[in-house]
Amino acid sequence: MKDYLQINKKAYNTLAQEFYDKDDVRDPPSKAISNYFVGHLKKRFHNPFILELGPGTGHIAKFMTNSGCNVDAIEFSDKMAEICRKNSPKTNLIFGDFLDYDFQDKKYSGILAVAFIHLFNSEDVKLVMKKVHGLLDKRGLALISTTLNDKVEEGYFVKENFSGEVKRFRRRYTPSEIENLINDTNFDIVESNISEDSESREKKWMNYLIEKVKL
Repeated sequence: MKDYLQINKKAYNTLAQEFYDKDDVRDPPSKAISNYFVGHLKKRFHNPFILELGPGTGHIAKFMTNSGCNVDAIEFSDKMAEICRKNSPKTNLIFGDFLDYDFQDKKYSGILAVAFIHLFNSEDVKLVMKKVHGLLDKRGLALISTTLNDKVEEGYFVKENFSGEVKRFRRRYTPSEIENLINDTNFDIVESNISEDSESREKKWMNYLIEKVKL
């Protein structure tokens, strides 16, 4: 695992309990995301098989499993993984790093990546998207969500709305930057929208429902 990802792992281990303490605030938007994504998947698949990238405390995973979907989730923070197992016991939790983990021949109806792609630098995020592409079923969908920003930048920033001045690496995207990333990695945008953050009115999220380019 690269150094900047090791720093992120340490940051999420440090903040895991505080994330869990915020679950009541995060649950309504998490349920909305689950309903939206699962609703689209069930139009294409009778029994959707979902992979969540970076489930954290499992607050979205629990809603997806409760909707009747089979859910795998991969988490690289051991403290987050411990909470996720308790919070969403029906989820098949994989402890590991997404880019390093061998999924073998698995294919998924849907891949959910909320607050995930912005944890990778400009080079590695293309590898993330390429791997997502390879793991999706031919009619599968991915939901990519990251914060809306006025300019593109990446570096080490203090995690907002959390105690302790904990820094992590992240990349900040504008709409044009993330749309270029989606198009350049052979995906089409099915739908997109902007939603408000559950904790801060100043923060907004860009949500992209995407599918593989039809060749």
